[in-house]
Amino acid sequence: MVWYIYFLFPNYYACTSILQR
Repeated sequence: MVWYIYFLFPNYYACTSILQR
């Protein structure tokens, strides 16, 4: 489960960053 969070967290963070811009 840890790998899942590590893999999804960065993706989600980048997505929100792009949306904010």
